[in-house]
Amino acid sequence: MSADPTIRNDLVVELHGLVSKLRLDAEMRKVQEEIRGSKFSDKVNIEYRPAADYETLVKGLNDIMPQVVHYSGHSNTYGLAFDDGSVDAPETTMLSYSLLSKVLSAPDNPPRILLLNSCESSAGKEELLKNVDVLISMKVSVSDIAAATFAPFFYAAIASGQSVQSGGDSYIMRSFQRPD
Repeated sequence: MSADPTIRNDLVVELHGLVSKLRLDAEMRKVQEEIRGSKFSDKVNIEYRPAADYETLVKGLNDIMPQVVHYSGHSNTYGLAFDDGSVDAPETTMLSYSLLSKVLSAPDNPPRILLLNSCESSAGKEELLKNVDVLISMKVSVSDIAAATFAPFFYAAIASGQSVQSGGDSYIMRSFQRPD
């Protein structure tokens, strides 16, 4: 998928599930800094939705009509961990990949890219690729540091006019750099 800035106006919904010890606020700050310093920063708009629940996802898809949905949080081979919306005693609720796929396809203008920055999220690829053009996900468990490092590299490349493939590759190349 090309990141041609003349046709791209990315709206990103950051959906962060209920998390413990994840510094998603720091990850988001780094993403915003990378975008601000990039060539096409005016073409990328981040809508950050912390402690997201199912309703947050549905409202975000309807109200924002994003081209990209980005989830950072916990997941497993079944689905994504979301907040239950409770203020006094929050608990995790799981959103299956099958239901996520259906939710993503429901709006008139569904997102084209789904970025699941969470462990074992590739388990849902068969179901999810029915309704998005591009899925970026993790095959195995990843450290919190690796997950938090990926997003800024990815968005820096996208906001500089690079392709989605290039955005992913820039992180992979950085991850495997060896000191001289």
